[in-house]
Amino acid sequence: MKQIHNILLLVLFGIFTRCADRNTDANTRQSASENNRDMNNDTELLELGRKYYSDPDNKVYAINYTEALIRNRYYTSALKLLDKISGQYPEDEKVKELFQDALRGGFIFYGHAQGTGNTVSGNNKNFIFDDTMLIVLSSISELDQQIRNARSDANLYNKRGILFLQINNLDAAEFDFTRASQIDCTFYNSFYNSIYVRYLMDKNSEALNMINNKEKNIRYRDVSEKQTIFNIRKVLIDLTAIENNLSLDEKNKSLEKAKIYVKLKDYNLAINKLNSAIHGDHNFGNAYALRAMVYYYMNYRSEALKDLEMAEKLTGTYNTPLSKMIRGS
Repeated sequence: MKQIHNILLLVLFGIFTRCADRNTDANTRQSASENNRDMNNDTELLELGRKYYSDPDNKVYAINYTEALIRNRYYTSALKLLDKISGQYPEDEKVKELFQDALRGGFIFYGHAQGTGNTVSGNNKNFIFDDTMLIVLSSISELDQQIRNARSDANLYNKRGILFLQINNLDAAEFDFTRASQIDCTFYNSFYNSIYVRYLMDKNSEALNMINNKEKNIRYRDVSEKQTIFNIRKVLIDLTAIENNLSLDEKNKSLEKAKIYVKLKDYNLAINKLNSAIHGDHNFGNAYALRAMVYYYMNYRSEALKDLEMAEKLTGTYNTPLSKMIRGS
């Protein structure tokens, strides 16, 4: 196992070195925040962006703007721009290279560069940087090469998207699933994955529109696939209704969404929403109570008790079924 581990480390070193050779600025990052920018860089970006949007069909403007976005670590914006221009120039080698730079840079910046100790942090979740992570990254590298040789293979993009999903790089996963759907609009796997990753990113109305507009093209292999889309559509309708409910403020929208996630047993999503609700109002007793329940379900008993006590203090309500459940009495 140690020998395999060392080999994979060498593979990854080669991956990151190649990336660094193409974009040396990626190795000189001085901040873990995309918001800490040099004012001159922002001025350059604004100027390049102005040129591009004044003439979006100009290939030189598009490439220059994309390079600047990557150089300044705006990887999500770069991927969205590349999603557009790759359709205009599908065989352009420079566009393909920029696509790889944006994907790789996004993973290093949002994941590896923010890690502390033996963990990698990204999207509110920690991952152990162990042999499993190395194997996933090695598999992504292999798919990079296969995609370079077969740009029109939807299945390859879908496979790589799943790997990005495993390491919680949702932006890269979304890009790959979307690309797979563009290549083959009848492919169920990438269709479902495109919807699911948007659900994870809280892009519910976007996911719902995708179902409404593109489901007619999908080739279902069996009834269960059709039922899966039907079920997720119902969830997306409920989440979108909450988002569009003008009678709810942001903290209560987060609470109501969390209730749906709890029913679905998507506890990490529920915790994220409850964290947002509490961040918006540190005296939001109902959010503490629900988070106590979720922590209990996740077997985090000390956190559950702490939140329960806070909920009781804020609401003045004691000896509830929740308190009996958590305290075991």
